[in-house]
Amino acid sequence: MSLSVQPIDHTSDSECDQVAAVIDLAFVQGDSWFKKEGCKNRCPTGKSIKDLISTPTTNDGTTFLVARLDGTAVGAVRVDWTSDTNIGHFGMLGVPVGNGGKGVGKALVAAVIEFLGAKQQTHISMPVVMTKNDRLIKWYEKQQFKCIGEPFDFPAPEIVLEEHKGKIIMIQMRRDL
Repeated sequence: MSLSVQPIDHTSDSECDQVAAVIDLAFVQGDSWFKKEGCKNRCPTGKSIKDLISTPTTNDGTTFLVARLDGTAVGAVRVDWTSDTNIGHFGMLGVPVGNGGKGVGKALVAAVIEFLGAKQQTHISMPVVMTKNDRLIKWYEKQQFKCIGEPFDFPAPEIVLEEHKGKIIMIQMRRDL
């Protein structure tokens, strides 16, 4: 088995669609608090990924890294960077359940660290859902991330299922490069 992680080719509709599909599957399987199976209002589409990477923002750049196992997309993560603060960000790290325990998440985080280091970022920051998610926070702490600041409400309540509105709490995590 050969695992590799690299930035996507955002000019490829097929590659953008694969990344959207792997993130969508990971979030459907793992975070039922915001998304019912078949609901496409949280995760990206191939077109939205392509548009996001191609559209200038306040960041210096945005891309997605994709993990491939023997050529098949098995995980992905969004990465943003800016020279104003030298703090890179990542989010939407998604590894479907069937690919769990194979080192895909760890490989994606390592690739984010390497990628943002090459962009002269000095820190990496990302929001993590705290609600019912101690396992994930502990996993990131093993990757040398620390919780910073105060917990905050999930920033897009419109995509949270009614029974969970106002109950999803997040925390910012950060590490030095």
